Amino acid sequence: MVDNNEVMENMENMETTETEYATEEVTNSELVVDVIEEFAVITEDTTVEGNIKTKGHLAVAGTVKGDIVAKGNLIITGLVKGKIQCNNVVLDKCELKTDIEADGEVTVRVGSKITGSIHCKDIAVDGEVIGNIVASNTLAIATNASVRGDVKAKSIGMGFGGKLTGNISMHDEDF
Repeated sequence: MVDNNEVMENMENMETTETEYATEEVTNSELVVDVIEEFAVITEDTTVEGNIKTKGHLAVAGTVKGDIVAKGNLIITGLVKGKIQCNNVVLDKCELKTDIEADGEVTVRVGSKITGSIHCKDIAVDGEVIGNIVASNTLAIATNASVRGDVKAKSIGMGFGGKLTGNISMHDEDF
């Protein structure tokens, strides 16, 4: 069972800036405000069937059957069946059947099982990944982690006891 307070705590701990607003004056002296930085939470007992697109951050403790596109960060403790595109993502005791594309970091915590490919800058795996991983910078496989798939990164580190079944490719150039 997921603790919603823990989800909110995780969201607060992610690196965020103060809420930013874009303002624009219009001819009749109205002020138009567009919230750039926003938080949304899909609670544990909620199921969303369809795609989600947001400019802000999203915490998923429930179920999403569709793609998620977020300009901000994601924390997922629930179930997602669809593609994910975001800035950074923390996967905590969740199950995903999806492909993930992150501009920054992906963190797969203990108790998480990810089935699908992952493309990101940096990734730390302490759970289970079944699929290929491409990290443009670093891949860290922890002691309790299991990765079944091909991995490609500039730098790869692995703790004693961590499992990797697949091919390893390391390159100096950007990819």
